[in-house]
Amino acid sequence: MLTNLFLSFLDSFFSLPIWIHLIMLIGWIILLRYLVLRMKAHVIVVITIFLIGGVATPIALSLLNNSRWGYGYLHENSIPYFGASDKYLAINDLYTTHSKGGKTHYHHRLYLVDVQNGAILFKKPISGKNGVKGLSFRDDQLLVKSGEKSQYFSLKGKSTRAFDKSKLKNLPELKDGIFKYGYNANTNQAWAINKQGEKFFYNGTTMKRELERAIGVPSTGYFVKIPSKAKFRFSNSTTNRRYNRRLVYCPVKLKGRIRQQLVLEDGQNTEQFFVYGKIQMYFPTLEIALIKSYANTDKKTLKLTAVNKQGKVLWQKTQLQLGVKDFFSNSKPYISYVTPEMYEGDFIILIGGYLQRMNPKTGIMRWQTRL
Repeated sequence: MLTNLFLSFLDSFFSLPIWIHLIMLIGWIILLRYLVLRMKAHVIVVITIFLIGGVATPIALSLLNNSRWGYGYLHENSIPYFGASDKYLAINDLYTTHSKGGKTHYHHRLYLVDVQNGAILFKKPISGKNGVKGLSFRDDQLLVKSGEKSQYFSLKGKSTRAFDKSKLKNLPELKDGIFKYGYNANTNQAWAINKQGEKFFYNGTTMKRELERAIGVPSTGYFVKIPSKAKFRFSNSTTNRRYNRRLVYCPVKLKGRIRQQLVLEDGQNTEQFFVYGKIQMYFPTLEIALIKSYANTDKKTLKLTAVNKQGKVLWQKTQLQLGVKDFFSNSKPYISYVTPEMYEGDFIILIGGYLQRMNPKTGIMRWQTRL
C-alpha cells in the first residue's frame, strides 16, 4: 500500500507542468533567503544547498527518470504502439516535442498491463529512435525490438541486450571481417556475412553454427499490434471495401456535420442525434456500435454511447461517469485506441491517459488504470 502511494507520488511529481516546477523553485529560493536573513546561515552554505537541492538534484532526477525509471503519467498526444496478447496489453508512450529543427523524441516508455485486473506489471523507458517494432513475452521476460535493436526486459531481474556483436569477432569464418550481421530475437539466432559474401547462422547463446531456423516463440507470447482508431473508417456500404482495406463494415452511420443523425442500414433515419459524433468501433458479434460525441458544440464534455443495429441506445456515459479527467490529463480527453471484442467479449479503450476494460453490451467497467 505504501509502495503504491509512493509510486503514485512520483508519477504525479514527474507529470507536473513546467510552470509548477518553476513555482517550486521560487519557493526554494524564498526558503534559502529566509535562512540567510533570519537564521544567519553562511552564504557559501546557502549557495551549496541551492545548487545541490535546487538545481543539480532535480536535473539529475529528470535525466535518470527519462533513461532508467520512467515515472510520470502517460503522454496522451502520441501512442505509437498498442499491442495485445492472450493475457497482456503493451503500450508504448512516445513523447514528442517540436523545435525549429523538427521533432525531438523525448523518450519511449513501455507499459505491460494485465488484462484481467488492469495491473501495471512493467513500466520503463526503452531505447531506439522509432519506438517498439515487435514484442513478445515469455518466462517473465519482455523481448522488445526497437528499431534495429533487440533487448530482454526482465520483470524479476536485470535487463540485458538480446545479442552482442562482440560474440562474432573471434569466430574463425569471420576472422577477416564482417560485412553485415543481424539477430533474430524470436529464434535466438544470429547471422553474419563475411567479406567473401558467405552467410553463416549461429545459436545466439552458445554461438555454435547451425542451420537457419524459422521456429519462434509460442504464438501465445506474441503481441498483435492493434491499429489506432484513426486508422479505421466505418461504413454501412460494402461497395468500396476492396479498394480501401481500412474501411470497416458497420450497419449504422452518422449523417450531418455538427448535429449528426443516426441512420440505419436500410437508410431509415432514427431519432438519435450526436454532436460532433464519430463511430469509434463496431463489435460484430454483438452487433453494437460505439459512438463518441459531445454534450454541446464547445466539446468540453465527452460522451460514449453504445447503440445496436436497430438504433437503440444500450448505454451512455459522460466524461464524468467515465472518470477520465484529472489534473494531469488533458481537459479534452483524446481516444487513442479501442480494441475489438477480445477478452471474454469485453473491449479495452485508451481514453485521456486512462485504460479501461468495458462490456460493450452493458457499459459495465471491469477495471480502470491510470497509465
